[in-house]
Parts: sequence; structure tokens; C-alpha cells
Amino acid sequence: MVSLNPTAFTLWVVKRCRKHRWRERKVTFLSKDTSVIQQWVDILHEALSKPEFCRPRNLLVFVNPVGGKGHATRIYSKRVAPIFELAGVSTEVVTTNHQNHARDTLRDYDLAKFDGIVSIGGDGMFTEIVHGLMARTLADSDVEQLTPETVLPQPTIRIGIIPAGSTDTVAWTTCGTKDATTAAIHIVIGDDTAIDLGICFSGNRFIKYNVSMMAYGYYGDCIVDSEANRWMGPKRYDWEGFKKLLANKSYEGELTYLPCPDKENHPRDGTHCKAGCSVCSAAPVAEAEPDNNPSQSLQGWFAFMYNKGWQKVKGRFIGINAFVMSCRCRFAPEGPAPCAHLGDGCIDLIVIHECSRVDYMRHLFRCMDPKKDQFDFPFIQAIRCRDFKFRPITDDLEDAHDSGVEGQQRLRSRTSCLSVWNCDGEVVEEPSIDYRIHRKMIRLFARGVEDEISETSNGCLNCAGRN
Repeated sequence: MVSLNPTAFTLWVVKRCRKHRWRERKVTFLSKDTSVIQQWVDILHEALSKPEFCRPRNLLVFVNPVGGKGHATRIYSKRVAPIFELAGVSTEVVTTNHQNHARDTLRDYDLAKFDGIVSIGGDGMFTEIVHGLMARTLADSDVEQLTPETVLPQPTIRIGIIPAGSTDTVAWTTCGTKDATTAAIHIVIGDDTAIDLGICFSGNRFIKYNVSMMAYGYYGDCIVDSEANRWMGPKRYDWEGFKKLLANKSYEGELTYLPCPDKENHPRDGTHCKAGCSVCSAAPVAEAEPDNNPSQSLQGWFAFMYNKGWQKVKGRFIGINAFVMSCRCRFAPEGPAPCAHLGDGCIDLIVIHECSRVDYMRHLFRCMDPKKDQFDFPFIQAIRCRDFKFRPITDDLEDAHDSGVEGQQRLRSRTSCLSVWNCDGEVVEEPSIDYRIHRKMIRLFARGVEDEISETSNGCLNCAGRN
């Protein structure tokens, strides 16, 4: 809101547009009575400063200048900073200059003066901030070691995502678009939603947090080989995906999972996670309830696990893909797991058994068509679960240390029969993992994907509703 002169003031409003985008618009009010103008300005300032709006006033901004196509700095200065200025938001900007710069900064930074943290970059930048924020939260809560039995404390500060990366899956899935202006508007108007957080362990050793996808096999092979082709930009993923499709490698292993108790909700139930999602609102909390003793809740959790029992799948797999969210992107408008939810405390586990190149290609092409069921194949299992474990199966190679030719061949054979995990675009080389999901652990400046509006709709903030 800007006071132009004693007889006029301009009010900036936001409006929903087509394709899930939002835009700012200005309305100028005129009056010959100066006191009326001042009265309106004071009333509006007072109303917007009320806590129920949850609008941020001070933000810590991390800019990754080399992510994606290297446009993050320009996106911030040209499209984001002007919106922050209009909304009266103060910012402290940190331009990252090495890997894990944001993560390490958050561990010791004074966060008390900030209402939120903003990530300007790709999915990797966002996950780096999540790792830093969770490490800080655990330290503030005096949690010295993170194990599968740890009851996680939830960070109180929200994260905003300005997409400027190669894939921008999290932005696509939480806002319905990778438009930077829309993301900035969601931040300044104080939208608030929470997403699940996965944690990957090797035994009791913590490996990584996971916010979107954890994949072994095809997607793991794609990500590990794409690192050598960063000069290609986002096209490297297309190239590596094509090469791995031709290779059609499969890996033997044993997958154990804990099914979700609600049999009505499953990866093919046709319910898509939207703003105000009823599934996410109704989902039970797996961690300790606020009024319960955490140890009692933890005991109840283990009782639940062993009473219900784990289920097992053993065989050869082209891919084992665990989705915390639907993972929308330019290739898959509804995502490779279109019915996955942001905050239901479950994982959509998509198991691709060994099949021909043609059959797997048919599955990938169906992911691009929102009207088709990409899971309608005999070699695909779609499972909704809370936790899972994976163990690769390899030949007994105890004598592979022999210095002879046979020993060297066996060592090479063992390496070729193992893949790696793709964890939010980062490589996890440990194939044996234990995975747990924690419900609604990370709060975002977002509201979820809203229903599309027609070109003639008169969308406004009040009509759009809040999540």
C-alpha cells in the first residue's frame, strides 16, 4: 500500500490467473477529503498487521547463482525483490558460493529475528535448507543423535521456495506452477501448508532427509551418471534417461514395507492432493500427539508395527521408487505418483519389476498423460506404506579378494549388480536402507495446488480461500 498524496492512495492486491499463476494488481483510491484518505490508510495498515494473516516481515533469503540455468540472481532481483518491497518485507540475502553453504549457515545463524527462510534455486537448494533447518532444530531441542526411534521436533519457521532450478518438483507440486512471481506472492500473503519428511537410515546411522522422491535402480542410475554431464544443463536428465532405458538394467533385492492402515487410501484411488486436501487433514499423526507422553506414543508406534506386520517383496526390479509427494514436473503434469499426498504421513511406493524395454517405455509415456493409469501393468506394484526397508541381494563373494582374474571379475560383477539411491536429486551410495516418514514436519509458504479457474473468472484472495 502506497500513499501517493493527501488525496489518493494505491492499494496493491493479488489475483488468481490461469494455469495456477497469481499476479499483483494496483487499485488507486481518490478522495477530496484528506482525513478520509489517512483514515483508510491507517485502518488497512492495522488490519494487515494482525497475527491471523501470518504475513512475514523479515526473511532470510538464500540465492544459488549456479543452480539450473544460472538465472537465480536475475529472478530474485527482477521478479521477487520488487514484490517483497511492495509488501514491506525486509530481507537479508545470502548468495551461496559452495555446496552445503546454506545448510552450514543455518546451523549457527541467528534465526530469532526472521519469520521465514526463502530458497531461490532448485530442489537441491531446498533440500539443503531442510537439512540445515532440521539440524538446527535438533540441536535447539538437545537431540544429540538421530535414530529411527527419535521423535522429531518440528521446526517452527516456514520455508518459501522460489523455483530457479532444473526440475523444481517441490514448487510444481505445492503451487501447481514454477512461476517465480506466483511463489513470491504466496510468501508475502503468508500462505501456510505442511509437508511430510522422509528420513533415510543405514541401520541406526542417519543418511539423509527426503522431501520428494527416493528411487533405486533406473532413477538412481540416471542421477549418478548425469553428474558428469552438468555442462548440458537440464537436458542431461533427458539424455541419461534415454541411455538407461536402452540399457534396461534390473537389480535383485528384498523390499519390506509397513502398509498404511487405511485400506481406502492407496496410490490408485484417484484422489489428488489439492489445497485444503481432506486426506491430509484427516490423516492420523504417527508421532507423539502434543498432549501425550512421547515415550508412550513411541511404544504404541512399535506395537502398531509389529501387530500389523511387515510385508515383503523379493525379486528383480528395474526401479523401486518412493514418493513423499506426487512430484509434478514438465514431463509428468500430475506426477509419477499422481495420488500421493503432501501431508498424509504415507509414502507411495512404486515397484517396477523386471520387464522389457518396450513395456517400461510404455509406463514412462503414460506418466506424461494425466488421463491414463501408468500403474496398469502386470509388472508394477503400487503400494501406500508408512515405512520400508530395502536389502540388495548379491552372490556370496567372500573369496572375491583373490588377486587372480576370477576374483577381479567377481568384484566387477558385484559392483554391476548394485545401483544407488536417488534422494531428491542427490546420490546415496549405500544400497541397504531403512526409511521412515514423519507427517507434516516441514512448513512452507504455499497452499497446495488449487483447482484451475476459467479465463473469465474473477479470482481474488478472499474467494480463493486459505489452506
